[in-house]
Amino acid sequence: MVVVTAANYVGRDPETGAYLGTEDEIRTIASVADGVVRLDRPLDFDHRPPRDSLKVYAANLSRNINIRSSQDE
Repeated sequence: MVVVTAANYVGRDPETGAYLGTEDEIRTIASVADGVVRLDRPLDFDHRPPRDSLKVYAANLSRNINIRSSQDE
């Protein structure tokens, strides 16, 4: 399993103060071939950081990986 970290802060509901969770997403790696990692299902959020100086990570407990969109090439 891999966790793709959130790019946006969700925070708390301004009226109730209730915690709204995060946009972190947990997925299972379906396959890895030719440097491409395919997940078991699409991500629900875009995970684009609001500024270039901020990064979004995908991680598990034993290693870190870098993910690039094919649109960034």
